[in-house]
Amino acid sequence: FHHDYDNVPWGPMVDTQGGPGGSFNHTQLGGGEVFLKYNIFNPFEDPFGLSLGLSYDYRRAYRLDGAGINQDAVSPQLFLQKSMMDDRLQWAFKGKVEFEQRKSPGILEEEIAPDLATGISYKVKEHLWVGFEARYQSDFLSPEEFGVAEGNRSSWDWGEWTLGDQFQWGLYVGPSIHFDPDAPWWFTAGALWQVRGWSAEGSDASSNNKNWDEHEEAHIGVLFGYEWGGND
Repeated sequence: FHHDYDNVPWGPMVDTQGGPGGSFNHTQLGGGEVFLKYNIFNPFEDPFGLSLGLSYDYRRAYRLDGAGINQDAVSPQLFLQKSMMDDRLQWAFKGKVEFEQRKSPGILEEEIAPDLATGISYKVKEHLWVGFEARYQSDFLSPEEFGVAEGNRSSWDWGEWTLGDQFQWGLYVGPSIHFDPDAPWWFTAGALWQVRGWSAEGSDASSNNKNWDEHEEAHIGVLFGYEWGGND
């Protein structure tokens, strides 16, 4: 992560950086993730594609403001895909729920966060696909500061499952492009813009019906893949 900001009074963890109005300029390793995915049905051979995933994520720096934290997250995931029109049209869905426990000085957050994404892609010519994607992400929690929570906090300790108050949500949409030549490699590029958002923090974190605390203005990504073993 790289964070560079000055005098942000409402930063989520700004107290750990010296209090309201703090400044921060650092590049640091955020953490690491291990992810396993198991394929059950193949979208090109079966009526639809189905895969199940599970990931473990550890963070030592907070994504939003770079604060030092101790965060563990476990995320079960579901992948669906449907191939149509002789494989010219593809629909895909990815759903996951993150169970996070985040600790920093005086603050405990146990968070349940659904993250849903879907997209459709059409083969416009040989090797080239264009598509449209959407993503919705939300958090359910009430931060506990020095042992006190302002609302109903989420809990996912073993034997105790509670969905707390909704803290925020954001909705993104945007185009994508996929190039897959007759070669072992391929790449996909896309951009998603936030079109709607909300935060329980009110105007301190939201404006113009968008969330600027937990969400970014845009997500831009490029994926490059190389497949071993040929086409057999």
